Amino acid sequence: REVKYFLLLGLQVPESALEIFGRSEVFRRHMGNLDLIVNMYNNIQTSLLPVERPLLRNQLDKIDRLLAQGIGTAAATSGKNKGKALNWKSNGIDLFINEAMAEVREVDETLTVMKANLKRVEELLDTWSASSLFSRYNKASTVKDFEQLQKQVRSQRYHVIKEGGSEIHKLLKDTNKKLKVSQGLPDWKAYVDFINNIVVGGLVQVIIVSLEILEQQIDPANIVRQNLAPMIEIELDLFGGNVHYLPEVGFVSTSDVDKQGIRNIVQGWIDSFVAVSAVFKRLDSGEGNYLKEMQDDPFVQMLLASINSLLGDMEKKGNDYRKNYEQYSYLWSTDLNEMFQAFLADAVVRETVGGAGEGAEAGEDGEEKAEGKGDDADEEGAEVNTSLDLVKFDKKIREYLEVQSEIADLKPVHDMDFLRINAQPIKQALGTWVTKWMYLYTQHLQTHISGKLQDVAAFIKQVNSGLDIKPDNQSSLMTVMTHIRDVRKRMSYMEHTFQPLRDMVMLLKTHGISMDLGMVGEMQALDFLEAAPLEWDNTVNKTFRVKEEIQPLQNAMVETIKNDITQFSGQMEAFVKEFHANGPFKWSPDEGDNVHAVYAKLDESQQKLVKMETEAQAFTELEELFELTSSRHTRLKDMRLELGLLKMVWDTICLVQFLFSSWKSTLWADIDTEVLLDETKMLQTQIKKLPRRVRDWDVYQNLEAEVRNMATVLPLVHELHSPAMRDRHWKALITVTRKSFEKGPSFALEDLLALELHLYVEGVMEIVETANKELKVESKLKVIEDCWSAMSLEFDRHRDTEVFVLVASDELLETLEDHQMQLQSMVGMGRFVDFFRSRVNTWQHTLGNVETVLKLLLGVQKSWSSLEAIFLASADIRAQLPDDTKRFEGVDTEFKELMLDAQARPGVIACCNTDGREQMLSAQNKELEKCQKALNEYLDMKKNVFPRFYFVSNMALLDILSNGNNPPKIMPHLESVYDGIGNLKLEESSKAKKDDESLEGAEGKVAAPEFNNASAMIAKDGEVVRFLTQFEIIGAVEHWLTQLTIWMQDTLRAITDTAITDAANWDVDRPREVWTLDYPAQLSLLASQIVWTEETEAVLEEFENGAEDAIKKYHEICTSRLEALIKLVIGELSKNDRNKVITCITIDVHNRDIVGMLVEKKVESTQDFAWQSQIKFYWDAEKKQVDIKICDFASVYSFEYVGNCGRLVITPLTDRCYVTLTTALRLFLGGAPAGPAGTGKTETTKDLARGLGVPCYVFNCSDQFNYQTMADIFKGLAQVGAWGCFDE
Repeated sequence: REVKYFLLLGLQVPESALEIFGRSEVFRRHMGNLDLIVNMYNNIQTSLLPVERPLLRNQLDKIDRLLAQGIGTAAATSGKNKGKALNWKSNGIDLFINEAMAEVREVDETLTVMKANLKRVEELLDTWSASSLFSRYNKASTVKDFEQLQKQVRSQRYHVIKEGGSEIHKLLKDTNKKLKVSQGLPDWKAYVDFINNIVVGGLVQVIIVSLEILEQQIDPANIVRQNLAPMIEIELDLFGGNVHYLPEVGFVSTSDVDKQGIRNIVQGWIDSFVAVSAVFKRLDSGEGNYLKEMQDDPFVQMLLASINSLLGDMEKKGNDYRKNYEQYSYLWSTDLNEMFQAFLADAVVRETVGGAGEGAEAGEDGEEKAEGKGDDADEEGAEVNTSLDLVKFDKKIREYLEVQSEIADLKPVHDMDFLRINAQPIKQALGTWVTKWMYLYTQHLQTHISGKLQDVAAFIKQVNSGLDIKPDNQSSLMTVMTHIRDVRKRMSYMEHTFQPLRDMVMLLKTHGISMDLGMVGEMQALDFLEAAPLEWDNTVNKTFRVKEEIQPLQNAMVETIKNDITQFSGQMEAFVKEFHANGPFKWSPDEGDNVHAVYAKLDESQQKLVKMETEAQAFTELEELFELTSSRHTRLKDMRLELGLLKMVWDTICLVQFLFSSWKSTLWADIDTEVLLDETKMLQTQIKKLPRRVRDWDVYQNLEAEVRNMATVLPLVHELHSPAMRDRHWKALITVTRKSFEKGPSFALEDLLALELHLYVEGVMEIVETANKELKVESKLKVIEDCWSAMSLEFDRHRDTEVFVLVASDELLETLEDHQMQLQSMVGMGRFVDFFRSRVNTWQHTLGNVETVLKLLLGVQKSWSSLEAIFLASADIRAQLPDDTKRFEGVDTEFKELMLDAQARPGVIACCNTDGREQMLSAQNKELEKCQKALNEYLDMKKNVFPRFYFVSNMALLDILSNGNNPPKIMPHLESVYDGIGNLKLEESSKAKKDDESLEGAEGKVAAPEFNNASAMIAKDGEVVRFLTQFEIIGAVEHWLTQLTIWMQDTLRAITDTAITDAANWDVDRPREVWTLDYPAQLSLLASQIVWTEETEAVLEEFENGAEDAIKKYHEICTSRLEALIKLVIGELSKNDRNKVITCITIDVHNRDIVGMLVEKKVESTQDFAWQSQIKFYWDAEKKQVDIKICDFASVYSFEYVGNCGRLVITPLTDRCYVTLTTALRLFLGGAPAGPAGTGKTETTKDLARGLGVPCYVFNCSDQFNYQTMADIFKGLAQVGAWGCFDE
């Protein structure tokens, strides 16, 4: 453009510019193509999804490499595709543009196809979710019709989705074909998973849409809001004794589709929604379906939970509505007849009319007595009239009429949420039941009325015809008198008959009950009821008239009847006396079998009694006809009772004799006493149930005694069956009973019964008890003998030697103790052990020897094992204790021979009862005790020189002493001697070096270096503290270790002095956080606490002198120092430095909090308890010591090196523990922190010790501790000046 304007202005243009201007059209064309390429390229890059990019990576990389030539980047000029960078002067620009255009266009077309296919997939999914899988009618329909509608809707929707699924499969294949990639390529699988997830989302949306519509249709609030009609109509009916919905509103566990509940049906709809996931195959695998993804979707689960909640509410409402009808369950669940009989028992009234007294009582025989005839009189001749309580009948009828009205008022249709309940079926059923109940009461009244009227009519007719007979002989006279008597008895009854019947008729009419009482004779029942009183009066008048006519004949027969009754009474009295005198009222078991004679006599008495009773009944009827005083004939009644009781007693006797006789032949081995005793107890129970009247009779008393004796004998027989019984015991039984018998194969129960064991109960039980106790003793002895005959000692190799030593078997020792206890208890059993006393004594002696020898052997073995390595392996001990070494060698030889002999005869009894073994072991034990005593004295001498040896085991101490001139071998033991020192940094001494060089020059050999100097101590955690001067390791080990302790303390004291001096420059040129890293952790912390104590007391004095903000300012200084340490610990530090800084931070936090507390509590003086209760450190520059104070406790810092071990976080509880423990120290007391496990009791004690620079040794106590162990510990603690912490 500039060249064009130059030419127009006639200005001179350079040749190079003219050349470019001449090619302007070419450049313009190139620019247009390049813009097109760039636009397409940018569109590709911006529209590519992350999952699509890998599929086009190769093409994109090719484009990038091609375009790099035009850009001139390193990618185009290096590597395998090295090409020349293009510029506007290059010759291959057209070729470059064509290639780039082709590549970019190809990728763009591929991407266009992919995007189009993806868009089509999304359109299909949107189409699926546009319509629901659920539909409904505008009005309520039956379940069957509704289900048919759902099937049609689902079928249509499934078809659309299936077709769409097939199309998606085709689109995916089309994309793969366009991309030209393998279907096994991971990038392609990732893209398929991407499309697959889109499809899953679409299917989920289909289900969600359907579930939401379903939720809306069953949601009561939405139904009310949109005024929706119910969807489904169900019925409520009564069958199977329960109120049921058809179908049920809840869930029904059944495979029968027709019997499923509403919840089953709704669940079926939901399952059909979810089943859309199986309409077509998965995209990613080509097989299976999307069911799992649908079920796991949180939105689907949320909707399902909501639907289930709505269904649960609907089910609860349905059950509540059901209760409206279940309240009438008594109508169908109550037994009609049983309930009505119970009602009649209360509603039937029995009235005694005529006779001695009158009254009314409730009938107890129900309908039967209600229907009874009115001519039943009691003993006094009174007539009992039964009537019905009409008030109760009226109440019941009214009650059921009200129920009938309530049921009729219930609505036949009820809308409940999305359900319409048709209650007409159950209303009809309930109406039928109410009718049944009313019919039961009303029909009974009608039946009662009809029965009574029929009875009255029949009686009147019978009496009228009987009174018409002419009394021309005795028989006809008796007949007429019988009818007169019947009328006389019925008169009072008839007075109470007609009015109640009229009341019943009125009651039925009042309630509108139609009556069908039938005919009474030739009249309607209601007409007969009106005429009956007049007919009855006529019958009574006729009766009195006939009675006057026959009075002379009646008087003539009375005297004859009285004489006959008197004569009968005399015969009756004679019969009773003869029965009492000669009846079978006595019996003895020794009389033998006289049962037949007894029963013959009873039969004879029975026949006579029946004859007498017949005559008595005839005379009673005559007395009643002729209106004479009735004779009771009580003697006959008493005799009838006694005869029956006597027969009952003799029946029992026969049963007892039969059973006992059948038992006697049972052989001894076959006797089952439990069965026999059960039967005997049943007999005793049966006898006791006999009436009290028979208990004074001789026959009863002998029967009871016979059975009682058998009940006594049978338990004895059972005891004699004990397997403990031996021949000696049976001979003792002969002595007790004083009757001989032979216990052979034919020995039976009869032989035992002949011994009359019931007379010798105590003697027999004593024999059995003795046998049982002796059997126990015999069994225990047998167990002991068998056990010890098989019991052997076990041996195991002693360390790596050829010696085998005894294994201390807990089982053997427990068995030995148990058997000794058993033998001791046997000895105390008195007469029960007499038969086995010699065997028991022998085993007591044997096991006593075993116990003694075993204890001695184990004791000697333990001593020998502990001393063997010392006296035989330690050259130092052998040199220091020569006499005791010789003594031990003698014991060693004897002990090894003893072990060889014991191993050859491992049996416990044989080994422990060898002659002289106990004496040999006692002698060996004494010799070993002497060796042990000499060794202890030698070690105590070393411990007294260096008391920390008290905290080292004897084996470790011996190892230290034997390597006293070899410091490197001592180093592993330093950890058990010092709390903090884990090692020393050893160096070879200069003198040793010179000696080695001279030795090397003389002999040409390199000698082993001698490390006799230490330049530093190394903590267990790796911290190194250099000594001020080298420490020389010379002399005995106990002496140089003592010097090491002093060297350690002097070194720490000197470093502390330097640290305190340097601390003065914290605020000048060496900040505190830098200073901290220059000193060991323990001393850095100690110096910090000394400075903090001085500064805190200084600001308290300033505050006391009037500087009110002195403490607050110091609190800010503490906070700033703490923050500086925190920043330091965040940075790069070594492990030891980090632990050191963290320890300082831990204590600094507490110190800052203390200063804050002083501000908060407005503490004004250093004498305030809030300050006095804190641990305070003061540096005494002259004495080079640290003074420590807390409350009234004062001490000096002990400078025990603890290393870089960290400190506990100090809580208010920790402070209280410190105050308590230090106060205990001041009072020369101990401290015992108490609390649950893991709360820090031990750690708090150790932390306080570290704070005071005191060594603290922790002992985990156990039952192995004894007074000697405790004495050694206290010796060490007292001499070292250390603390002892005894755990548990």
